[in-house]
Amino acid sequence: MNSPADSHEMTVLESKGVLLHDQIFHAVLTDRRIILTRYVNNKLSIRSIYFSDIQQIEEDMDYSGDPVIILVTSSAKERIKKVVLHFSHKNFPDPFKESSVWASEINKILPVFRVSPAPVLKKPPVTKVFCIRCGTKFTDGSAFCTKCGTKIIYPDQPLSPHEIDTSVIKRVKITEIPITKIDLNKKK
Repeated sequence: MNSPADSHEMTVLESKGVLLHDQIFHAVLTDRRIILTRYVNNKLSIRSIYFSDIQQIEEDMDYSGDPVIILVTSSAKERIKKVVLHFSHKNFPDPFKESSVWASEINKILPVFRVSPAPVLKKPPVTKVFCIRCGTKFTDGSAFCTKCGTKIIYPDQPLSPHEIDTSVIKRVKITEIPITKIDLNKKK
């Protein structure tokens, strides 16, 4: 099968007698699109449904019990529309087989043209941090303080042993508070 970038289309299937809006079309399935042709007042009418426009395909039956293939497509104006291809008992000896083969082939080709949307990247939450030396506030992910040059430490960033400032710990005065037992039942 040719890739979508090739200049030649390859015919995959062809069926005469596919109904679209109660009009009989000659349908050709290629590796890029579905081409529907018919003559109207001795003029050739051509419609194309490109695989790149098909968003969904469904198989169903119409009100008379004939199989249909429903193609959900998007137009150039970003409108969603349904194209219903009817495979009538009047036009095909085995319309269910014909419709099934068409649906199967469309489903084989369609993934080539489906482009998964680009993942939406979420911005990481902004963490407000302060320089441990001068107190300057940062939210931009800076590595060093623009005021004093000290390395900025973020909450989720582990410290290496040589980055821990033990001088702060040595300057903290620890006052011991004696613990005494208080009798709550005792009245003064």
